[in-house]
Amino acid sequence: MNLRYIYLLPILLLAFFACGSDDSTSTGVLRYAESKIEEPFKLYTGGSAGAIECDTTNKLKIVDYISSSIYENYSNTTIAFPAENQILITLAQGGVKPEKSLCKFENGSLFIHTGEKYQYFGEGGINSLAIRQHYVGYKTGEGTFRLRQIEPQKEVTAEEVASYSSFGSLENMKLEEDTLVWCTRVSYFR
Repeated sequence: MNLRYIYLLPILLLAFFACGSDDSTSTGVLRYAESKIEEPFKLYTGGSAGAIECDTTNKLKIVDYISSSIYENYSNTTIAFPAENQILITLAQGGVKPEKSLCKFENGSLFIHTGEKYQYFGEGGINSLAIRQHYVGYKTGEGTFRLRQIEPQKEVTAEEVASYSSFGSLENMKLEEDTLVWCTRVSYFR
């Protein structure tokens, strides 16, 4: 065999493997990129006839109402799609096992099977994903502020948010000090 071909073979093999993509999105692995609060957030206060929407939230800061400590931490989190209709979420926190679930994409939305049903999770596909989470803060009268994350869904209405609070509905916000605030945080994976 000609020595020239023996030297050429490793170079060709090296070139072949080097051209293989190691870009994480081509294999269905997404990494956390960033999170943003959608503007404007919503704020309602109580009134004699029920809730009154505050239209000046562009001058207020959501951190004055909902602490960032309630938000899920996705730093160093990866989302993979190891097989069709399967998702694997790996959190970077020590001792937390990766979660593997059935999933499906419908009309640009991702749904994850929770054991009982398919639950909305976010928007996008296997190359980029935006997880939408809604956070609610409320207080009755002079009481203390309570915070909670609500069930994942694409959009949320004021009446739905009120149902997650102790008010139950907007019409029950009768005291001037009653407060209901919520925001949507979008976490991007690429």
